[in-house]
Amino acid sequence: MKGAVVGGVAGHYAGHHAVVGAVGGCIVGHHMAAKKRAEERAAQHDAERAHQLPS
Repeated sequence: MKGAVVGGVAGHYAGHHAVVGAVGGCIVGHHMAAKKRAEERAAQHDAERAHQLPS
């Protein structure tokens, strides 16, 4: 949602394209959130694996 708001404001000031900016911001925000979740899952998996390895 935050990406849509920022994109809408940027689009408005860049030639009255608030809707296009909001859509673009929403897409980028969704992509970044998915990427962050994947990185967090990978880090959690690595931490669990390191904990399971024998010393």
